[in-house]
Amino acid sequence: METEMVTMNTLKDKITDRIKDSFIDLVPEEAWRGMVEKEIANFIEPNKDHYNKTIPSPLQSLIHDELTRRFEVAIRAELDSHPLCGIDGEASEFIKEVIKKVSPALVEGLFSEIVQRAVITVQNSLIRGC
Repeated sequence: METEMVTMNTLKDKITDRIKDSFIDLVPEEAWRGMVEKEIANFIEPNKDHYNKTIPSPLQSLIHDELTRRFEVAIRAELDSHPLCGIDGEASEFIKEVIKKVSPALVEGLFSEIVQRAVITVQNSLIRGC
């Protein structure tokens, strides 16, 4: 038969646990559910500060931080796997390939507003001329 030596800290911990359990039993079930739902909502739903600016919830912050970390790792791996500089400062094959892929969108972004303004100017000139 082994005897267990009970230290004062162990005794305090056991008494503390027993008191906690007693207090939890005193909380009505409906109030307990309400407290749990409130804590879940605080974790999930964004809040507003005193300027009515949205503050991300802890869950949103966790997701944002994790996605940012994963995105940075993926981008770093992609960039590390391709040389960015060619010979004598010339663009590498990787950079040339990226430019080929994005050039339609790049051209559209650069010239669409300019062309739209020209069309509106011509259209306005024609309307005034009538």
